[in-house]
Amino acid sequence: MFKFVYSKSWISKVFLAVLAFSFILGTAIMWGPGGLNFGFGNYVIKVEDITVTPKEFILELGRLQRSYGEKISRDKLKAEALNNLLITAIFAYLAEKNGFYVSNEEVKDFIVRQFSDKNGKFNEKEFQRYLQYLKLTPKEFEKIVKTTLLANKYKSAVFSTTYVNRETLNAYLFPFTLKIKAQILELNYKQFTSKVKFDEEELREFYKKIQNNFAIEEPPKVEIFKVASEGEVKELYNSLTKGKNLKLKPFKVFPISKGEKYGEFKKLVEKVLKNKKVAVEKSKDGYLIAVYREGERRIPSFEEVKEQVKLLYEKFKTLEWMEKHKEKLAKEVLDGKYKAQAKELETIGFTLMQNFGIPVQTLLEVLKGKRYIAVKTGEGLAVIKILSVGEEGNISAEVKDYYRLLVRNSQYLRKLQEVLQEVYRNGGIEVKINNRLVESL
Repeated sequence: MFKFVYSKSWISKVFLAVLAFSFILGTAIMWGPGGLNFGFGNYVIKVEDITVTPKEFILELGRLQRSYGEKISRDKLKAEALNNLLITAIFAYLAEKNGFYVSNEEVKDFIVRQFSDKNGKFNEKEFQRYLQYLKLTPKEFEKIVKTTLLANKYKSAVFSTTYVNRETLNAYLFPFTLKIKAQILELNYKQFTSKVKFDEEELREFYKKIQNNFAIEEPPKVEIFKVASEGEVKELYNSLTKGKNLKLKPFKVFPISKGEKYGEFKKLVEKVLKNKKVAVEKSKDGYLIAVYREGERRIPSFEEVKEQVKLLYEKFKTLEWMEKHKEKLAKEVLDGKYKAQAKELETIGFTLMQNFGIPVQTLLEVLKGKRYIAVKTGEGLAVIKILSVGEEGNISAEVKDYYRLLVRNSQYLRKLQEVLQEVYRNGGIEVKINNRLVESL
């Protein structure tokens, strides 16, 4: 049913440009046990004759780990990897079912294009290095490419069935059609700090919530201890090498930074910097022991940053108060009660949305006669006084094309979601997931 679509070359260029496993829909589908068969064998997923191997699963899991780092647990990464590969396998199977075909020439052409130099010449060495890095054989890589191309053919066919509804496009373009002349009146929070009160206990609670923002990255340092006897040297040396907490305070502390002068301790400091451990040196009246300390992230005490926290909380509370009373403040500003910085501008509705976070609904109210907008800013309140409203007829072709694509893409994602829901509901496709093997990987 989708054969006619693939003849449209521009669609294939869009969707076959990048080799990618993952296709993440806006709304996840919960695959229940009713439509799945959890079995054993040397596969992770089987959708009829489309197979996903453990090696492919590990590659996708590795890609997600590099992307997310430590932000997501391994179990959640596994679930996402499984979901991505399952969706690709389903679309690849549906492509085959609907008469799509990926030839060996298409696979070869894709690989050649991905590993060609600027002159279009295939770089065999780069290709082999890539395979070695992924620990794949050429045959395994070709299989992955074929499955991905099949899935992309189906997805591009679905995309070709989308269209741009004029009313929907006009709704997206509405902010670009509204020409507004306005006066911006800005109130600074410092004009209203007297409106808020707080005590030290409240301030301390606030600091607990934001203390990480005050963290100090301290540089590495060298601590030097002074002892009198060899026995003390041995005892202290053992404690330092084992990382024990010391009751003894260092005699000298040198932060390791450019321009730091170490004076008479220069040789000892340089020695400990070289081995990054502990160094001992005999002095006139005993021994000096230097220990290298790694830099650390330190949260300063409340007392250290009290004044900074006070200013920050005062601003926070004042902005909160201004937000609560913004409508009243806006009317008083327009009546001239408060002195405000004023500037006039002529712009379009979209620019106001971007600069002040105004929703489309507010622009519709302006069109219906709303004469001012009160908006919270980072430094206080902006009152946008509407002087005139007109129509902007010149919308660039680039903007129109962008929103046309946005409209089609929204339909495209919804249609793919519907396809997957249909597969799940009907259960006409045999889907196997080797859940126990996934847990062991």
